[in-house]
Amino acid sequence: MQILQATKRLTLPIVLIAFGIFHPISTFAADEDIQIKMDQSIKFNNFAYIFLGPGLDPSKNRAEIKTQHFTFTAVGIDFQNKDQVVEVTKELVAQGAQMIELCGGFGPLWIAKVSEAIKGKVPVGSVAYGPEARKPLLDLLSSSQ
Repeated sequence: MQILQATKRLTLPIVLIAFGIFHPISTFAADEDIQIKMDQSIKFNNFAYIFLGPGLDPSKNRAEIKTQHFTFTAVGIDFQNKDQVVEVTKELVAQGAQMIELCGGFGPLWIAKVSEAIKGKVPVGSVAYGPEARKPLLDLLSSSQ
C-alpha cells in the first residue's frame, strides 16, 4: 500500500487523481496535513466516457487504457445518432464499467434516459462547462474554419 501526503494552504474541496484512481477528499483546514492510503484493491476500477463527434461509429471509434488496477474506456458516437448511447452504455456496464460519463453534448435528457435504461446499475453523469465557456464553445462548434 502506498501513502500519498499533501498539504493544502486553503480550505477547498479537491480531487486527487493518482495512479488512475479518483479519490474524492472533503474540505480540510489550512495547513492541515492529509494522508490518503492508495489501496490498489479499491472498488472503483472501471470508468467509461462516451463522447460525440462527426462520423463516429461506436463499434470502431473507441479506445481503452488498461492497467492492472484500472480500466478506462472511451467510445465515440456520431452527433446524428445520439440514441446509440443507450446500447453502448448497456454494453459497457456488462463489461464491468462502474461509472459512465457522457459528453456534455448529450445534455441532461440523455443522462436520464441512459440511467433509466440501465436501471441505475451504475452512476451516469456528464461533462459540463460554465457560462464563461458558452461563447468559445459556440464559436468552436458553429464555424467550419
